[in-house]
Amino acid sequence: MLFDKFKVFNRTPNVEMKEEMTIVFLLDSGYTAPGQNRTVRLMEFLAAAGGDQLQVIGLHRGAAGEERPVKWPNLMYAPSGTDLRPFYKGRIVMWADNPIYHSTMKSAHPSLVIYDDREKGISGEEEAEMYEVADLVFSYDPDNQIHPKIVYIPSSPAGAIKALDLIQRTPNRKPPRQ
Repeated sequence: MLFDKFKVFNRTPNVEMKEEMTIVFLLDSGYTAPGQNRTVRLMEFLAAAGGDQLQVIGLHRGAAGEERPVKWPNLMYAPSGTDLRPFYKGRIVMWADNPIYHSTMKSAHPSLVIYDDREKGISGEEEAEMYEVADLVFSYDPDNQIHPKIVYIPSSPAGAIKALDLIQRTPNRKPPRQ
């Protein structure tokens, strides 16, 4: 048939990864919460685009036995408190979509911090602190340009590729003083 070749076509383009990387994304509830849909979809697109050079781990506050089917072998979910160090590879990027994690981001000392702003702008002290801590701020809203750190990232395969490109071009944070 004419369209048989499309049955095996992978619609998510792969991006060239310059180094191995682990993205740990923090969910403020279980991954089935409606507010987490953008983040979870974007992480699935990231896992697809990054291939075996990228490990994507979602930490959630859901029940320990809560299961979510995953489409990609480099995407996993774990309850908060799980020791993820055995799964880390390469550069460690921490990603949050809720400003309550600003102190977690400060104390974890990752290579890079990303804040995915689900709202439209800075709306409180915690969010202002998250903007301060974040190396990159992503927004789902193309009109949200209230801060110079904000970059529009759609929740799509193209958005995932744009995000990976920005992450790879952003230098690591300075390590904490000993």
